[in-house]
Amino acid sequence: MLHKIRFRSAIHFLSIILVVTFGCKSTSSEEPSISDLDKERLLGLMEDWYLWNDRLPNNSNPDDFNDEQELVDQLRFSSFDRWSSVSEAARYNSYYEEGTYFGYGFSYAYNNDDELRIRYVYDESPFSNAGVQRGWLLTHIDGVNTQAITDWNAAFGDDTPGTTQEFTFIDENGTTQQLSITKDIVGINAVLHADTLTVGNENIGYLVFNNFIEPAREELDAAFNLFELTNIDRLILDLRYNGGGRIGVATYLANYLINSSQNGQVLYRFVHNSDKTSNNRAQTLRKQGTLNIKELIVLTTEGTASASELLINGLKPLVPITHIGTSNTYGKPVGSYSWYSLEETMVYSLISFKFLNNLGNGEFFDGIEPDYLACDDLTTSWGIRTESMLSSAIEYLETGSPSECSVQAKSKFENSKLVTEEFPPAAIIN
Repeated sequence: MLHKIRFRSAIHFLSIILVVTFGCKSTSSEEPSISDLDKERLLGLMEDWYLWNDRLPNNSNPDDFNDEQELVDQLRFSSFDRWSSVSEAARYNSYYEEGTYFGYGFSYAYNNDDELRIRYVYDESPFSNAGVQRGWLLTHIDGVNTQAITDWNAAFGDDTPGTTQEFTFIDENGTTQQLSITKDIVGINAVLHADTLTVGNENIGYLVFNNFIEPAREELDAAFNLFELTNIDRLILDLRYNGGGRIGVATYLANYLINSSQNGQVLYRFVHNSDKTSNNRAQTLRKQGTLNIKELIVLTTEGTASASELLINGLKPLVPITHIGTSNTYGKPVGSYSWYSLEETMVYSLISFKFLNNLGNGEFFDGIEPDYLACDDLTTSWGIRTESMLSSAIEYLETGSPSECSVQAKSKFENSKLVTEEFPPAAIIN
């Protein structure tokens, strides 16, 4: 997940200060290049702000690294840190600030039969406009069987305007669909589905929420306006593919989910390294909307990460939560700040803090364990009551305990290219 959990309001200020601090380290008699200055500054940032700065090698020299990405890869504390990274600023800002990226507008995963299924499609994206839907089988790309593809970086073509590829699908009716689709700018709709259903004598809200990006706030407003109009009693919050995003957006959603009695309570606390304890702080809640939900039922998979986990962990001491998942969540109880390079062409995202709830609980590097196990269903559209995970939630509401499923959808979150074509990969968003 990011916002990587971070605060851009502080990024530019930190950049200015740290340029002054780290711009005088070069021992070369020649004028240092921008690249050299960037590496020096990045090393200084890691020494100051990195959560595990006490694990950095002594006397590291920025000249020992070819570029900033190599510096981060070599110095990060790999026992825990899978997320510190260097990204292109333009792509980063497009994704988190504008909610856009260049591609086809879909995500996919394998099932137990090694079939490549479409997990979701963004509204008005190239795939959506071509009629592709969740659950379709993707069998061939440019005539190549997807079972034979090994280089997924190349499989979806260049990220340039005009890139067109031939896709072969099998739709929900078993009909083969051969479609020629051209990449374009994709606008991300963070709310993949929102509606209400009746279970027993209660109105139940169902929200499939996929990205904690800035434009999601308006989508959340619309969804909760629907829930208020229908006066829902409980909410099923589906975070199964939500890899994270902005902490501020997670807090925005939490403010809708709490009851008025939790107003002012602590959702989470930031804990920094021993050199930055003055930056430790607590985030309190401010009730949004008029709903007082009796219970929150959360649906997750091993791809539910970062800001999604912060939300679950933060709300657990505050509201009644029932957690139904395919397995433990991803396991990312830390977040990053981000800084621009000197020419603002790159963004450095460094793990800089861990987050704890108001009971002091966190450190869930092995993920958050669900209360009940369920199966992901890659074959059924959102909101259909027979879809496996939604069905488990409904069964829980009806009986108090869902039946465990026996067949689990296979997914490959360890390789982010097999999870999403977005930037950044959903499984590693912080």
